Parts: sequence; structure tokens; C-alpha cells
Amino acid sequence: MMTIRRHEIYHLFMTYLNGTTIEQKIAVGINIRIGVFLAEQRKLKGRSVRTVARKIKIKRSHLKKWEAGKSSLPCQVFLKIVSLYGKDAYRLASELDLQLQLEKYHRIIEQEKVQCLQPRKLPAVIWATHRRDKLAS
Repeated sequence: MMTIRRHEIYHLFMTYLNGTTIEQKIAVGINIRIGVFLAEQRKLKGRSVRTVARKIKIKRSHLKKWEAGKSSLPCQVFLKIVSLYGKDAYRLASELDLQLQLEKYHRIIEQEKVQCLQPRKLPAVIWATHRRDKLAS
């Protein structure tokens, strides 16, 4: 496992919490998990950021941002990077994808449950009609 410094974990966690909607929180969480995965695999293979960036023809700064979880990377680029790291990395990436999809599904389900439990405001016309009918009876 890759070691991450405490201040990096704090920064990533605060970034996660600052997402205002559930979709934003999910996106930030996914970026962080993918970034940690990419950095782990790169370090396990003993490759530098410079080497990987050259092989897939991208800027080092982009790879650093992706590994830090600060931005989303295109799917094609993710697949290129993972293919550099071998079949084990590709298998692990598939497992990570499945985990992320399941987490996203569960978070959306939880959000739907919360929204269903919140009281809803009736439109004024319906409310007025309801009151009128109640007074008439």
C-alpha cells in the first residue's frame, strides 16, 4: 500500500466534505480513490511520474493532479495508464470500478430515502382547495 501523509489525507477529506451535492461528493470521492490507485500502481512498478507521462504523452502536471485526486481523468487515459502497469493492475482497476459503482448506487439510494422522508410543501392551489373542502364539510 502507498503511504499518504496525514496532511494529504486531511486535504482530500476536506475536499470531499466541501462537495455541495451528493453528485459532487461522489465525484470527488471517485477522483481520490482513482488517484490513490494510480499512484500506488505506479510506485509498485517503480516508475516515475515523468516516465509514465512520457509513455502516454501527457503533461506531468496532469498526472500529478489525477494521482492527487484533484481532477477527473478521461477514461481512455485511465485505461492507457493502467495498461502500462500490467494485467494485475488492470484486474485491480476492474475491481475498483465495481466498488465505485456500488458505492455510488448506495449513496444515491440513501439520498432518495432522505428526500422521501422530508416534508414536502404543497402547492398553494392544492392547499387552498384542501382547506376550502375541509371548511365546507
